[in-house]
Amino acid sequence: PHYREVVESFGCELCYHGGHCREKDEIERIVEGVDVVFCPVDINSHNACRYAKKACKIRDKPCYFLKSSGLASLKRGLETFAKAVA
Repeated sequence: PHYREVVESFGCELCYHGGHCREKDEIERIVEGVDVVFCPVDINSHNACRYAKKACKIRDKPCYFLKSSGLASLKRGLETFAKAVA
């Protein structure tokens, strides 16, 4: 709930994916429906980060890699994104 509160404080909606894919195109479908992806590198494998980056690039979506999965890191990523689109 804390992550959702931070995301909503920026006027956004949280779409969370735990990283485990049951279907090959699962990440692609998620990226298709969002405006930006934040990928914490401390809890995702190198391959998962690479795949997220590729899915974003194909769909021309911004992808931010966060140093940690902590709340403060997400907030900094959202601030960076907000400045980029302003």
